[in-house]
Amino acid sequence: MWYGALIVLLIAIRVALPITRIVTVGIAAALTIVAVEVGIRQLRPRRIGAWRCLQVALGVLALGDLLFLLAEADAPTTAPYPAVHDVLAIAGFLLLSVALFWLGLPAPPEREETSLIDATSLTLAASLVVWLTVVRPMVEDQALNQAGRLTALGAMIGYIAVLAASVRLILGWRRNASVIILTLALVAFLISEAFYGYQFVGTAYTFGARVDVSYLVLAGGCGLAALTPSMRDMASPEIRRHSLTRWRLALIAVGLLVAPAVLIAEAAHGPVEDGFAIGSTGALVSVLILLRLSISGRAYRARAARERAVRVASQAMVSAVKPADVIAGTRGALRSLVPTVGLVDLELVDQADVDIPPRTVVPLGSSRRGRYAVPLSGSESTLVFVAPVRVLVELADLLGSLADQAALALQRISLAEIAGAEERERYFRALVLSSTDAILISRDGRIEYATPSAEPMFGRSILGERFNDIVRRPDDPDADPLWPDVVDGAEGVIHTPQGEVAVVVHRRDLRRDPSVRGIVTTLRDVTAERELQRDLAYRASHDELTGMANARAWGETLEREQDRRRGAGNGVAVIFIDLDEFKDINDRYGHPTGDQVLAEMARRIRECVRAGDVAARVGGDEFAVLLRGLPHVDDARAIAQRMAEVLSQPTVVNAIPIECRASIGLAYSEGEEPVDVLVRQADTALYAAKEQGKGRWAEYSPTHWRATGIGNGVGPGSRR
Repeated sequence: MWYGALIVLLIAIRVALPITRIVTVGIAAALTIVAVEVGIRQLRPRRIGAWRCLQVALGVLALGDLLFLLAEADAPTTAPYPAVHDVLAIAGFLLLSVALFWLGLPAPPEREETSLIDATSLTLAASLVVWLTVVRPMVEDQALNQAGRLTALGAMIGYIAVLAASVRLILGWRRNASVIILTLALVAFLISEAFYGYQFVGTAYTFGARVDVSYLVLAGGCGLAALTPSMRDMASPEIRRHSLTRWRLALIAVGLLVAPAVLIAEAAHGPVEDGFAIGSTGALVSVLILLRLSISGRAYRARAARERAVRVASQAMVSAVKPADVIAGTRGALRSLVPTVGLVDLELVDQADVDIPPRTVVPLGSSRRGRYAVPLSGSESTLVFVAPVRVLVELADLLGSLADQAALALQRISLAEIAGAEERERYFRALVLSSTDAILISRDGRIEYATPSAEPMFGRSILGERFNDIVRRPDDPDADPLWPDVVDGAEGVIHTPQGEVAVVVHRRDLRRDPSVRGIVTTLRDVTAERELQRDLAYRASHDELTGMANARAWGETLEREQDRRRGAGNGVAVIFIDLDEFKDINDRYGHPTGDQVLAEMARRIRECVRAGDVAARVGGDEFAVLLRGLPHVDDARAIAQRMAEVLSQPTVVNAIPIECRASIGLAYSEGEEPVDVLVRQADTALYAAKEQGKGRWAEYSPTHWRATGIGNGVGPGSRR
């Protein structure tokens, strides 16, 4: 308080008595350097070097001001430019910018793209105004020599550096009381310096002008900031990255509007002479702001994804049954939020053993990692998250929510552990009795307990029966299955008066569990699922219209027959059947009638074959038959002749007799020919039969053809 009162007194004396400005500046500089030293020694900030740099900058600026005031006092109107005090002012600006940048860095150092972009945008916008109002007129002043122009440019660079460092500091640490004081002093200093430069260019500056109090304001603000206790916290991460608050959006809007406003102002006073500078600055600011919005958009999307991950982890913790499960789920969620292996960890410790303040990110020494402690409500424990500092800062709210969910899960587990046996029994019964699965408990091979859903499944009470007697295996229902004590998803069959019930069997050996002392079996009724599977399999392998095997099943049958016939010597025949002029039937009577004719022809073909043979519909009006186990070729010929005869009979559909004959090709082998060769031979014989006329069948022979018409017996055919 004493320091602030002295600074206010010095400013009042300086305003009331301009002649005292040399004395007031010297006293203010000395007091400020002493105040910063006191703050460093008493509060021990983490960045002592930055505060030392600030001391040096204030001393250099004070020396420059004193030399300027002395020179101005000797020659108010003929003070040389540039002079030593101008060089000292530039050096002081640069040192001040270094100190402010140093104080504004996060701890530990990390990339802060959005803050840098915002600071750069605002600095560019402000630099445009300074350039147009102060620097450019000084550079273009014919009265200045080359050294004067270079000094003016150096002053602009130093001013812009201080402006950029100030904006960066303000954007990064706005919630710190020490920074707030420093910010107010910097704003007043920058405005005062800009006004001073504008007056200097316009030759409106007069000796003793009040604008010279800018250094007093800056020195006072720096001293007060150094004596404020919060100055020691200026290296702790206090804000969220990529945040778009209202005031930051307002600053972005100001940065965007500066260039258009300057252009309008210049155009209102005559021709635009600085269009390139205004346009370039406006374009750069626009690009930077677009880049900043893009980065923020990606950050918000990533944050939304992390929030979803936390919700999923919270839901997973609901099913946790042990505290270790909760910790494992929380640790898994933390590692999903921070996928870098080895950089994240989680600890559950007693609150008495926690040495960091709650819900505060504390860096771990000089590393980039830090700790974030969240006390668990309703418990004496604390979750301590260990991760990169920037991640902890950004995810602090999510980690707090995750810790709250973990606390609820731990409370639930604790309540479940202290609940009485009667309550657990009621809970267990409610779950079991409402389940459609049958749950059985067996002791010494016999069932001693069954849930109510077991009786509808078996059609009777099964208490006292042997489990091996009532649940069979589907591959051998008549054999004793001898079910083991541990089964995981095996198929079983239950025989009931209403039919077979397909079940999936799960068994667990809980004989060592004092609350069970038996084998627990769970039976799930999958009869409907198995019937659906069989129906789908049948539809996939059979023709829907005729009920015969389809072309796919025919191909699979031939492949199996090919493997089976290797080394076998029994006779096999292949018959191809093609309905003659079936297209005319469709055209004349319509497709529904044609479908009935096809179904009737398929029925007649099935009547001609034996139980072990395979008949298939392989095309629209084409059929194929595989005859197995034929001792002689005459047996195959007899079947072909029978097919030709029955297929030649008229088919009556809707009281209309329809003539439909068929051409048949036969190929026979006693074992020396592969099945695929027989298929090609039967197909060749079919075309030979068609060439001989309608309603005939032909047999393939390597030396001659045998073609036969219905009712004409067997006669010689044409040779091929």
